[in-house]
Amino acid sequence: MPARRVYLDTSAIVKRYVEEDSSGTVDALYHEAERGETILCFSEWNLGESAVVFDKYRRTRNMHIKRVLEALMNETREMCATGEVEIIPVSSKLIAESIALVMRHHVNVSDALQVASCREAVSEVLMTADKYLFSVSESDGIQAQLIR
Repeated sequence: MPARRVYLDTSAIVKRYVEEDSSGTVDALYHEAERGETILCFSEWNLGESAVVFDKYRRTRNMHIKRVLEALMNETREMCATGEVEIIPVSSKLIAESIALVMRHHVNVSDALQVASCREAVSEVLMTADKYLFSVSESDGIQAQLIR
């Protein structure tokens, strides 16, 4: 039986590296990936956007950003090498699809890129802690799960 494909938006990825409500849900997905049951997908954009969130936490929570970013990049690199994580490149095609989503749903391009990337990854579900992105995903025909 092939592994299910799960798209993680930035809010979900951050929960892996910063202890927050629902971090356990994301940790469980990573453990499923380690067992070969799930392939975690996210875009190159998510890596950069995660750095922005970590930088915000550095200021508000006195977090050591370098260690957190290294953990994210090292684990992502290792899991990509074993096929447990798939990184979706931000291509011209993906940008064009994102612009169409912006026009259709009146969302920011970051959220549109999440929906387009999830579709590109052929993921079964988009995992997010962002209620607005959850709503946009569902209205565009993407199955989404709100992490609580």
